Amino acid sequence: MTGDALRQTAEGERVPPAPAPLSHNRLEQLAAIAEVSRAIASELDLDRLLQLVANLLHQRFGYPFIHIFIVHRERRWIEFKTGYGLYADHLPPREFSFSLDDEEGIIPWVARTGKSALVNNVYKDAHFRPLSLPGIDIKSELTVPLVFGGDVLGVFDVESEAFDAFTADDLWLLETLAANIAVALRNAILYRSERWRRMAADGLRRIAGVVRAKETLDNTLLAILEQLAALLPLTFAAIWLKTEAGYRYKIGFGVESPPPADPIAHPWFDRIVAAGDSLIRRPTDAPVPLAETFPANHSAVGAVLEVDEHVLGVMVLVHRKPKRFGTESCRLIEIFASKAAIVIENTELYHQAREQAWISESLLRVAQTVVATSDLPNALSEVARITPALTGISHCLIFLAGEEEDAGLTLAAAHGLQTPPI
Repeated sequence: MTGDALRQTAEGERVPPAPAPLSHNRLEQLAAIAEVSRAIASELDLDRLLQLVANLLHQRFGYPFIHIFIVHRERRWIEFKTGYGLYADHLPPREFSFSLDDEEGIIPWVARTGKSALVNNVYKDAHFRPLSLPGIDIKSELTVPLVFGGDVLGVFDVESEAFDAFTADDLWLLETLAANIAVALRNAILYRSERWRRMAADGLRRIAGVVRAKETLDNTLLAILEQLAALLPLTFAAIWLKTEAGYRYKIGFGVESPPPADPIAHPWFDRIVAAGDSLIRRPTDAPVPLAETFPANHSAVGAVLEVDEHVLGVMVLVHRKPKRFGTESCRLIEIFASKAAIVIENTELYHQAREQAWISESLLRVAQTVVATSDLPNALSEVARITPALTGISHCLIFLAGEEEDAGLTLAAAHGLQTPPI
């Protein structure tokens, strides 16, 4: 039992629970703890592990309402994962999840402090926050942190519709179980992280294959965004390129209606570029472009596209719900943004090299034509033909001055005109 745990009587008094003597009931509890611990020891799938814990505790100990939460400290979020009972069956996970900084609620308090709470009259507890669900009237609650290495990984919570439903035996039982569950939870989290990293590595290999296949720039960037969407929860992902006038939309995945091509100014994009790294959007920041209709607290994480301090643009991942991105998301988008930046930079350099080579070749052809012919009209006609292609214009006219000072100009060659000028 954790020394900091507090017990609350039905009258609202908070006192340390008295230790229970080793009894026949305690021996049964130890046997049950051993049974549960053996059952969860080899389970590495996080979702199956937590559901197994909830089911076993209900079957073995008869707790009517069981809830298990995961603590995301970097996101300041307590996520409901699974449980047993009406709350678990009928409340959407997002409605039964909490901010780690929420001043109300026994579960946030336990997650922040790492202390257990045994409350036998929730109406007299300052932290209790009721949840509205027809047919349920919670009166007692026992909440225990899942701690590994000094870090609160999760929260284990049981509730009852009766006053004084929990005793010191229940607190000892759940805290003893919590120590074993925390170890299994840590192993499952490490396994999920390792599996996620392998998926990220596979995604990068697939992108490398797209690059080697010499796909178009748009197809390569879309492949990068698709891989991110396979690894992270998001509503859409997009890339904006930086221009002198602002940020111009380039391409997106999950974008229903691409925005106008005109560059835009956006303060959060500027902050990403200034940070030179990844950045998570704050709820008070301006809405992300293409997410103007989302709730004001929608989630977004962005990373700068940069090569050798040359800023090319930003990559942004957006989810319409809050608290969806954390440290792992930042690390992942940084890796994929660096790949995208290199692809964009190499494509630009390739096109620039091709353009320079083509211009040089065209100028050489003009020079060779002029040198090789003594026919001035043919030479001027070749110059008029090649010049529009070099400069991007549609028409080219060459005029020659007459021999006399006041003779004016005479059209000598033209290209791109359907009818010659009069």
